[in-house]
Amino acid sequence: MGCGASVVKRSGNQKKSSKPVGQQSTVQAPIIEAVTIMASLQCLMAPDEHTEDEATKMVHIIDISSGSFPEEFEDRIECNDIVEFTTKAKGDLDVFEVYKDGDDYYPVVNGYTLRNIKSRSPENDRRLMFPFALTQSDIDLYFCIIPSLQRQTIEKARKCPKAYCEKNILKIQKAEIKFPLTDEKENQKVFLHKGESIDIEWITTRNTGYRIEEKKYCPVSDGLYTVDRSSDNVSTRYLSKGKFSKTFTELGMSFLCRMNDKNQIHDMIACIVHEAFKVKHIEIVDDKIEPNIIWVQQNDWVRFAWKGKRKQTVVQIEPFTVTEIKQQSIELKTSDENFFWPHEPSRHGCMYHQFVATGIYCFKAGDNQIGTIIVEPHKNIYSIQVFGDSYTHKINTNDFIQFQWKTTDAQEELLQITMDSNSSVVPDIAGGLTGVFDCALHKCSKIEQIFRHYFHTCEIYLLNIPQHGLYNFAYSDKPEKSLISVIVENGVDNHRVAYNEENSFEPNPLIINRFDQVWFDSSSANIAAIYRTDEHGNPYESEKPLFQPQPNSINYYMQEFQTLGVYYFSTDINSNNKKKQEQTPTQPLAIVVIPEIRFHYTSIGKDNFNSDPIITNINDFVIWEFNEIISHRSAQLRSNGTYEELIGSHERAIPGRHRQCLAVECTIPGTFFFTNPDFERVNGSVNNRLFSTIIIDPPFSHNCFVTSGHEFVPHVLYISENDTVSWALGNNQKNHQISVKLSEADEGQDQESFIDLNIAQYIPGVYHLHTFNKQGQYTIRSHRFDSTALVFVYSETNIRNEKRQLQEPKILETIDTVSDFGKQIHFDCPNRNAILYYTLDGSTPTRRYENVSRYDPKQGVCLLESGLHILRAYSTEDNRISSAIITSRFVFVYEK
Repeated sequence: MGCGASVVKRSGNQKKSSKPVGQQSTVQAPIIEAVTIMASLQCLMAPDEHTEDEATKMVHIIDISSGSFPEEFEDRIECNDIVEFTTKAKGDLDVFEVYKDGDDYYPVVNGYTLRNIKSRSPENDRRLMFPFALTQSDIDLYFCIIPSLQRQTIEKARKCPKAYCEKNILKIQKAEIKFPLTDEKENQKVFLHKGESIDIEWITTRNTGYRIEEKKYCPVSDGLYTVDRSSDNVSTRYLSKGKFSKTFTELGMSFLCRMNDKNQIHDMIACIVHEAFKVKHIEIVDDKIEPNIIWVQQNDWVRFAWKGKRKQTVVQIEPFTVTEIKQQSIELKTSDENFFWPHEPSRHGCMYHQFVATGIYCFKAGDNQIGTIIVEPHKNIYSIQVFGDSYTHKINTNDFIQFQWKTTDAQEELLQITMDSNSSVVPDIAGGLTGVFDCALHKCSKIEQIFRHYFHTCEIYLLNIPQHGLYNFAYSDKPEKSLISVIVENGVDNHRVAYNEENSFEPNPLIINRFDQVWFDSSSANIAAIYRTDEHGNPYESEKPLFQPQPNSINYYMQEFQTLGVYYFSTDINSNNKKKQEQTPTQPLAIVVIPEIRFHYTSIGKDNFNSDPIITNINDFVIWEFNEIISHRSAQLRSNGTYEELIGSHERAIPGRHRQCLAVECTIPGTFFFTNPDFERVNGSVNNRLFSTIIIDPPFSHNCFVTSGHEFVPHVLYISENDTVSWALGNNQKNHQISVKLSEADEGQDQESFIDLNIAQYIPGVYHLHTFNKQGQYTIRSHRFDSTALVFVYSETNIRNEKRQLQEPKILETIDTVSDFGKQIHFDCPNRNAILYYTLDGSTPTRRYENVSRYDPKQGVCLLESGLHILRAYSTEDNRISSAIITSRFVFVYEK
């Protein structure tokens, strides 16, 4: 084939029939699958037109006019192929999947079903698709064909007539994807499913031989790097006759390059793994489940089948806990919620179940063997047309982007997809673009001209961006060609914690974002139960184990955290070992759940500019989306800058590549002002300087103690049940160890009661956190001084019934963008006895540093410093929950 040609997975017509060859046809229309499993597979076919990959799907036509499959039907049906039924019978026919038990046939639970097939039925209503991810070479599927009028009779009897089933067998086989190569250059591309394999064989008569290298393209360096396959026993020698095999276990794109004896690329095969099979298969044979653990994606199906000497069943069980008395698995048999075999145990059986939600699912077979199904978030493929009209796209870290183009649209130069490092914005912790894509782990080589030409004609590039941020892609070296911006929001992150026989956890503490998942892995032979505890490792009185090991199970434990706060965990390993009981107890695992990483979007268009401050948390991103193409970066202003600096701020805005959005990461607490000449140009403003204000608050700053050298400020906090309180350090203070005790149980200072979470390195501006999950009065102490503070925790019911929630204050005067020196501002507070605190620098007034002032209604707030200011305030009162914080627009105080 010529350079860039597409290869189907095997030779032959796309549509195979049990009829004469002259009656074959091509794929013409999308499939509308049948009820249950087929209905959920509609997304595998394009709704209006076929993609290049979908055109390679094989369609096998089976004539069922006689009520059974033709005896001469011998097509090789592979995974993801389509079977289409035709009939000339007078009456309607039903086709549904059955399983064989001895000489009897029974309907498969939730199996494949087509109903009311007739000669004039639409093509789409007569088709089945088989996207099976097989671990074995093939599986046999049995089908029953009945007149539709007999449907109710057979459903009541459950057993299907043997004559309607015994000849109707489809053998579904793993796909064979083979490439026989000669000395001719054959650049090709193939679309694959995750789990499929490629076999390459070659023979040469011209030189010393070839070898195959798997290479990947790096858009950061615009280079190629070789995938290490030293563990796969792949030969690195040049062979005149050789073989190469590769199984693709992940989505993505690779290039299998045939290298000549001069270590140059002879030709290559582009492997685009852009889809996963939607049906996984589990085989249960007597005392074995194969595989006993599988990973699937949301909305995938699992086919359970068993065939053996012992009677089997399948029933979902609680994955993490057992019964209290007998310590047995807890079976779950609620219809429409759980999956289970609805009939008596049998030696043969088959059922399907679709897994919609992420999580860990366990099931028990008839011999008490336990299998595990881990459901991961669905991975979407987001298509981007390089020469389209849209320059901004949004995905998340679980997704893949697929750049597509036509060579006819890019005839001026060879197209290459590269990242623009100057305008892309990635998290500081990632270490830049090279850190995001692990460039330090692979050595990129300069691209050969043959690859650049082939990449151009390939017309597709697929990749995943594993880190959130703004990524700008260039497809041309010409600066006037606009960048394509891909905004990658943070998906669900998975964290792993290891614990051992010493009841120690690593890492500890663990800082995660809300909605993240934590997996607990035991490095001990004795897997222990896991409990929620207090900060000292003491299990709560009413707390049952979160996780208990079960016999015959892999014993995974995972928890998703949907609420902010600090959570402590410990195991029962020490309590089960008398020798360990005498040792010093270890600290429990502390998991600190901070706010999720949010993306704040601001749209800028004609007469559309919002100057309200954008209030964010640390690690958030702010995205400015423009309705027109822009060419400047934003410039940051000093809050105490002069009026002349404000007017001349555009001179510091650096020109850059054309694009349509800008971004900034929120890394440290504070108030920041940004200006850009494109703000005014796109908005249409000619007389003003438009500013975008970003306020970055530390997490958990609403309920906060500031610790000085001798006291806590404030002395008392009133909060709601399950609220989290933070501790911040005053000027030049060292970390304090903090003790939190219910006042009714307070027995004074106990050295073991003081805790130092040591989290300042993970959460800037915070050195301690405590989540109050029980109402009452608590005494707060530091190991550095004797004075104490109090925290009163109220239930939601008490707050509502006693009307303890304060309303937020209001600013009485209108605050202009530019204000005269000495202007006064006043507040109105609905609660007469409330005390107001405020700041003028945009910082959080709930953190009582020196910049926080107490409001005096007689004097008001006086603007006595020139520069940019943001007014923030809140109200507080004894025995009441503090109000929310109000925030003004920015004001520039001009001293004439």
